[in-house]
Amino acid sequence: MINLMEIFEMQSSAENSILQNELIRSVEIYNRLLQKFDMIIADGELDEDIIGSVKLLKKQAEIRINDLNIVIQEKKTNAVPKLRKDSKNINSDEVSGDFGFTARAGVSDGIRDGSNLSVLRQILSKLKKQNNGIEIKTANEQKLMAEINSLYKILNEYDLKFSRDQKEIENLKKELKDVNAVNTSLNNQVQKLNNRWNELVESAKRRKEKEAQK
Repeated sequence: MINLMEIFEMQSSAENSILQNELIRSVEIYNRLLQKFDMIIADGELDEDIIGSVKLLKKQAEIRINDLNIVIQEKKTNAVPKLRKDSKNINSDEVSGDFGFTARAGVSDGIRDGSNLSVLRQILSKLKKQNNGIEIKTANEQKLMAEINSLYKILNEYDLKFSRDQKEIENLKKELKDVNAVNTSLNNQVQKLNNRWNELVESAKRRKEKEAQK
């Protein structure tokens, strides 16, 4: 089963390393995250819709690693590092640190710049709503619901932190426009999941009505 909490914590740790100018450590964490994504994809137990979302998150992590490696390599050659301008997920904040150069805080979209946070919030909100009122019959489903509720609580706590700084929120809103294409793709995935849930519920109702008629 996919461990949402572990993935969230690893992404957050990698982003914190970037803010501390520990770029090599951030790359190491993202590489470990890629391995986890590969294991999830190879496992084959999850639905195709969910696997598609995992592949999308993996692609974002690969972009992150590539951009970080550009900065690290240019640092080693004493060049002025400059991240790709054509990256759709780069944000506008900058951090100057002990590396002796100015590096963009958002090499691509991540937990810190709020884009993954927004995407996860939309997915979890709809999953939580869909699961309300549906009886959980297996231990695996109970574990999944516990993970969803825990991660949903963490995201709400991040919302409170963001709300304390209105200027930062406005900046995040502008940056999120650059990832609308990604969000649209994930929204489509969520809609498919929603339709699937509705089909399951209707199927369960029909079976119950047939049993009641016997």
